[in-house]
Amino acid sequence: MRTLGERRPPPTRIDGEALRRHHLDEGYGFRHMILVVTEQCNLRCKYCVYSEHYPFNRGYENVTMDQATAFAALDLFFDNHGKVRHRNPTSKPFVGFYGGEPLLAFDLIRATVGYFQEHYCAEFPETMFTITTNGMLLTDEAGDFLAENGFSVIVSLDGDRESHDRNRVQPNGKGSFDTVFGNIRRFRSRHPGFEKLAVSAVYDYRTDMNALRGFFDAEKLFVVNISQIDPHNSTYYAQFTDADRRCFLDRYEAFHKLYADAARQDTIEKGSFLFTYIGVSFAQFAFHPVMRERRPEFLPYTATCVPGEKLCVMPDGTIHTCERINGKFPIGTVRDGLDYDRIAKMIAAYNAAVCQKCRECPITRFCTRCFATTAADGEFEVSDEICEQTRMTVRESLVRYVDITEFRPDLVDDVTISYHREILDRVGYFVE
Repeated sequence: MRTLGERRPPPTRIDGEALRRHHLDEGYGFRHMILVVTEQCNLRCKYCVYSEHYPFNRGYENVTMDQATAFAALDLFFDNHGKVRHRNPTSKPFVGFYGGEPLLAFDLIRATVGYFQEHYCAEFPETMFTITTNGMLLTDEAGDFLAENGFSVIVSLDGDRESHDRNRVQPNGKGSFDTVFGNIRRFRSRHPGFEKLAVSAVYDYRTDMNALRGFFDAEKLFVVNISQIDPHNSTYYAQFTDADRRCFLDRYEAFHKLYADAARQDTIEKGSFLFTYIGVSFAQFAFHPVMRERRPEFLPYTATCVPGEKLCVMPDGTIHTCERINGKFPIGTVRDGLDYDRIAKMIAAYNAAVCQKCRECPITRFCTRCFATTAADGEFEVSDEICEQTRMTVRESLVRYVDITEFRPDLVDDVTISYHREILDRVGYFVE
């Protein structure tokens, strides 16, 4: 074995057969599949990755997956997941439904689950279904079906009415909060013991984070993710002024002070907004297993996955690396499977464009770059400025982490494998 942490240049030529071995013989592939069941949506969120702010991404289209494509995707996924499980018996399959708004294709979702139950449930009973929805169509019928079939249900909710309706609007410009939150309340009332309902929130420079904290904590909502609206390859942030950014950073500093004060007083609750917004970011230091240092030889740097570990199936059956990458980088089809030669060329292009300076970078194991965040118009792009911002962010987070653990070394004891396993069981993925 080579010395742990040895830095080598990223390879610019990749062997497709090595990728196949990584996925199947070594048991790393075919772990998670997302079906983009429709590209239609009943909202027009102002920051949506399918809006005009993201020029390299697709727009809203009147396109829906048919049953034959959905069933073929399940066949491909479970046939290969069976081979993976033979090498990695602890591997648990995840199947997600995504859009657009996936509940616009509710009949297809129901048929796909029925096909799974008929053909694969006996062999893969541990399979977890997930759905990410805007909540507008979370009716009693849909909610009952999701709960009865053990779905993890993630609803996009950006906080209180004012915070949510500022961006998450209907095609007529009307806000969506009343409908979405009303549906969440009714779902919780009909299924009081259901633990797999979570919300995901995003924010920008004008978000009132205090209002979000008050709302989410008062409603006791499980917030699985609070993230900033994606700034990569986007014009969204052109609307904000330097004053907006400074005001946001001041509020962010105030929240870190709140977290530090709560740490001293031992009043931080693991499921609270404060913990999710500030505390979970320390997980990259508190929960960084040695095994994460074992990157594959053909993709040694950044946090990106290997294409094919997760599959994102579009309505036409084309397979992509994930639901966040733009449509310029297909890696296969449901009928022909993964194209390992194409994936090899894609990784080589990524290594050449993104990873040439990673060997000397002091924070490469905490880098957040990936295929999706660097994908442009058929090529990958990353600037020195972005890399420097990432290094600065990691340094600042590490300083904060050390400052707090000096007087509360036990503070992140809960940020362990058990905590992350709980998140995995509830929503279908590890919190990063």
